[in-house]
Amino acid sequence: METPIQIDFQGMDASEDVRGSINAHIAELEQRFGRVTTCRIVLKAASDHHHTGGQYEVNIRLTLPNGREVN
Repeated sequence: METPIQIDFQGMDASEDVRGSINAHIAELEQRFGRVTTCRIVLKAASDHHHTGGQYEVNIRLTLPNGREVN
């Protein structure tokens, strides 16, 4: 059974390369630590007033069996 993965791109275009990378990382987590029942990832681009460049905010929420959650 495949893990439902929800990816939300905020302030940036959705990228199939990024989606593929996320899916590969989730599959690796499942191989090492067991089944992930749901996964929500929010990728947020830095606002225009930041001058550091290339920085993103990434939030990950995993739901595991028995109702356990990892943020």
